[in-house]
Amino acid sequence: AGYLELGKYNYLIPRDAEDFSLKVCAADFAVTYQYKEEKLLDAYLKKGDKAYDKNFAIRGEKIVGWFTDEALQNPFDFNTVINESITLYAKTEKSLVVSFTDAEGTDYGFENVEANGTVSRPSDPKKDGMTFVDWYSDTEGKNVFDFTAPITQDTTVYALFGYNVTFRVLGFDDAAQAAVVPVVGGGYLKEENIPTFGKITGYPDFTTIKLGWYTDATMKTPVEFGGDGVQINKPVTYVAAVLDND
Repeated sequence: AGYLELGKYNYLIPRDAEDFSLKVCAADFAVTYQYKEEKLLDAYLKKGDKAYDKNFAIRGEKIVGWFTDEALQNPFDFNTVINESITLYAKTEKSLVVSFTDAEGTDYGFENVEANGTVSRPSDPKKDGMTFVDWYSDTEGKNVFDFTAPITQDTTVYALFGYNVTFRVLGFDDAAQAAVVPVVGGGYLKEENIPTFGKITGYPDFTTIKLGWYTDATMKTPVEFGGDGVQINKPVTYVAAVLDND
């Protein structure tokens, strides 16, 4: 169970719970968890309760014990019954840290890792108008990060996103009958990268049909792919008219 602080009440919630009920009780004392000058948590307890051995995520630091004094000389016994407010001080050891970010410096979290250990793959991050591509060891997206490789030093892993290039065929209203191709900002979309008609419309058996792609639904300006393709620097939508291929 863990604490969620709201005023001076304890909300005891099992860590693995999907459905739960809340037990609310007035608190008598506070246990303050402290790391150097940073207060990590005030946990409020009833008289006679015991404190929890908390493990907080501290970047580059692993908590190895809790003490009742700032000098870290007196270890705290978590079997102790609490009858007054106390402050517990964290003792830590250096740990390797893997930081998750992107080229803009967005903080996607971190994980402390033992030397030669591996890091867990985090959930895919999201950005409006963009599609997450993968995690890379560089900002340019040249080297995909290997989550099975041992960590031997502090490491930064970068999320790479592509702008959403949406292809939609006029006359097909189903949202599933459109396709999105992510293109990394400044990259080029070539004509051979356009999704097939069947992927967009759901009718792959149509073989006598071709599509003419335009920059908007007015059908006035065709997309000029050229030899190098179209450079993409923002989310765009291209629309197509169905043309007779015969």
